[in-house]
Amino acid sequence: MDKLLNQVKYNFSFLFVVLLFVSVGCRTTKKTLIVNPQSEKPIVEEVKVKFDFKSAKVLADKMEENKFKYKLLTSKFSAETNIEGKSNGFNVSIRAKSDSVLWMSFSLLGIEGARVLATPDTIKFIDRVNHKYLICDYQYISQMLSADVDFEMLQSILVGNNVAFYSEEEKIKSFREDNQYVLSTVRKRKLKKVINKAIEGEPVKELVQRTYLENESYKISRNLINDFSTNRTFDAKYSNFQKVDNFLFPFSQHFEINSGKKILIDINYNKVEPETELTFPFNIPAKYESIR
Repeated sequence: MDKLLNQVKYNFSFLFVVLLFVSVGCRTTKKTLIVNPQSEKPIVEEVKVKFDFKSAKVLADKMEENKFKYKLLTSKFSAETNIEGKSNGFNVSIRAKSDSVLWMSFSLLGIEGARVLATPDTIKFIDRVNHKYLICDYQYISQMLSADVDFEMLQSILVGNNVAFYSEEEKIKSFREDNQYVLSTVRKRKLKKVINKAIEGEPVKELVQRTYLENESYKISRNLINDFSTNRTFDAKYSNFQKVDNFLFPFSQHFEINSGKKILIDINYNKVEPETELTFPFNIPAKYESIR
C-alpha cells in the first residue's frame, strides 16, 4: 500500500507542476478531417485540397475563429508520463468554466490523490496522500518555475487553443511546412540559421515559437517553443480531432518537455461534454498542513 501511495504522490505532484510549466505557439493530396454531422466520430478521407499562401494576419484570424469555445465543460482523460525513461499512468477529471474556473481531480486505481482549483487570480492544490495543501497566486508559481504562468495558458493548453509566448506588438511571420501553415516569431530562413548556431554551440538569445495549423480546419496541430537562451524546449502536438458542440477538439495530445530532464506526456480524452450547470467542490480539511 505504501508503494501505491508513493506512486500516487509522485504522479499527481509531477503533473501539477508540468501543467503549470507548459502553460510556460500548389495542390496536394493529404488526409483531411471530414466531420459527419450524423456522427460524433470523425471520418478521415483522401481529398484534394488547395493549399494557398495566406498572410500571418489571415492565419491568426482563422486560428482564432476556429479555436475551441465553451462556457461550461466536463472532460476526462488518461495520461501516461515518461520521465528519463520512468513511466507512470493516471486519470484526470476536469470541470471548467471558460475564463473563470478550472477544476481538476487526479486519481489512480479509483483513489483520488490530488485536486486543483485554478481561477484567474489564485491556484489551490490539495495533496490527499500527504494531507497537505497550497494556496498561491501565479507570481509565486512563476517564480518557482522560472517561467511566466497564468490562467489563460493553463486552460488553453488543455483544449488545444493557442498559447502565445510573444507580445501582440511582435510581427509574426507565416510560411508553409509539410502541408501545414506555420505562424512563427522568425522567418523560415532565419530559423534555420538560429537552429544551426544552437547546434554548433554558439550563444543564441532568441525564444522562437512556431504554431502549426491544419490547412483545412486551421486547428493547431503543433505548438513548438524553443528557448535557446536556457536550452529549454516545449513541444505540444494535437491530433484525433472530434466534434464537440460544433467545435473540433483534440482528443489525443502529446507533450515533450526538455528542461534538464526529458519529459513525455501522452493524454487521451475519453469524454468531453458541454454542460449547463457545474459545481467545483474544493474543501481543505482542518488537519491539512500548508506546503508554504
